[in-house]
Amino acid sequence: MAPELNALRKKLDDQQRHKKNLVNNIKVFTQRAEEARLSAELEKITEELELIEGSDSSQREYNKACAKIRQYEDERNLAQGKRGGIKDQIRHLKRKLNTEDYKDIDERHRQCMITLGTTDECVNDLAKYYKALDNALLRYHGMKIGDINKIIRGKPWRRLIGWPICLRSCS
Repeated sequence: MAPELNALRKKLDDQQRHKKNLVNNIKVFTQRAEEARLSAELEKITEELELIEGSDSSQREYNKACAKIRQYEDERNLAQGKRGGIKDQIRHLKRKLNTEDYKDIDERHRQCMITLGTTDECVNDLAKYYKALDNALLRYHGMKIGDINKIIRGKPWRRLIGWPICLRSCS
């Protein structure tokens, strides 16, 4: 059963890694949407900056906008770096899924579950058989002791021994 448990644990670990990959993919998609939103906001700010460049306060606003642009570019670069890491991880996991350990894993898991169920049923059947056999032996033993007591209580024995003798309590 230990190899079966190990196989099941291994499958559970693989499923947890798969779940983590899916969560990471969702993050990538949300980051892409955020990147698109930030790019649109960057264009909007750039247009506003072009309209304001003539005034004295426009320089301060320009510097703020440039700082925001740098911040958004940093966020975009960070998101792209994460996306690249996730793509590498996906490629690695796809290659791993094609190895001999994971080929036909669903069928092997199904076979293990069938074996486990069959074994459980066999254990239950053997427990019932043991209980029935134990009860039958106790009943048989009781009957034989009763027969011996009848023989001992019989008249020929009473004459030889002279007092009632029995293996169980005499009643």
